[in-house]
Amino acid sequence: MRQLLLTNLLNFVKMSIIVYIVFEVNVMTLGDLIKDYVEEYSIADFVRDSKISRAYVYKLIENKNSNGSKIVPSIETIKKVSKGLHKDFDEIFNLLDYDFVIKVDGKKRNTVKDQDRPEIQKLIKIARKCSPEDINLLIYLFTRLQNK
Repeated sequence: MRQLLLTNLLNFVKMSIIVYIVFEVNVMTLGDLIKDYVEEYSIADFVRDSKISRAYVYKLIENKNSNGSKIVPSIETIKKVSKGLHKDFDEIFNLLDYDFVIKVDGKKRNTVKDQDRPEIQKLIKIARKCSPEDINLLIYLFTRLQNK
């Protein structure tokens, strides 16, 4: 019994570390991508190649509009950022935070809500209210259920 408990605990810790690494590596904003680019090149290069104004580039980097709210990028903005970074649109889009809001035809859309089934939306709503430890526990439990 003790061995089983230790094994489960070890698996949980491994899963927690993996989840932490995945979220730390993959969750990015357009601003994060631009920051990485301008560390090696320059803002001037990015502005020239992306055709985005310098003022808006700084807003993207800070991920804040003039009123302090988070930036809601349009697909067109993501395309321009991709061009400025000299990367494929899909590559950039896949690097972005998996749950973010974009503008499509002038309307704000949540990328997760628009694509997932209602039961997945419910799980996401619940997970948003959980502590990181509880989320790791849920991931562990879902993984166990999946492996049955």
